[in-house]
Amino acid sequence: MEVVGFAEVADPQGNVRHVGAASDARITMILEGALLKIGQQARELSASPGESFEIPVTITRSAKLSGPVTIDLENAGPLADLVTLKPVVLEEGISTINLQVQTRADARLQGVIPITVRATGLQEDRWPVKSIVDVNVEFK
Repeated sequence: MEVVGFAEVADPQGNVRHVGAASDARITMILEGALLKIGQQARELSASPGESFEIPVTITRSAKLSGPVTIDLENAGPLADLVTLKPVVLEEGISTINLQVQTRADARLQGVIPITVRATGLQEDRWPVKSIVDVNVEFK
């Protein structure tokens, strides 16, 4: 890619002219796919407050990402303590799991509430890698 600059400049007679100049440097990008991707397989999820429910998820890893991947919830705000998941560690080679999500019996769990499922791992045992997916759950 090359950066080119354009500007409007008035000539001595006051006529507006368009001038351009190419830079003398190049910008290079190396495009690479995701190292880690989490996806959810449920089309519609519903639960009642106080019940547990399952979220089927799939993990896709790049060949550059080895080692275990931890799956948990990334929920914040006033409802974070009402929907919980004990963190699950998926060893290398495992790509699907049904997560057991617990809820507390609370009147605030009503309607469709998005729950964020997070997968994290380490590239080369030191660089954090993260992927998230939102799962809409209808509480009745």
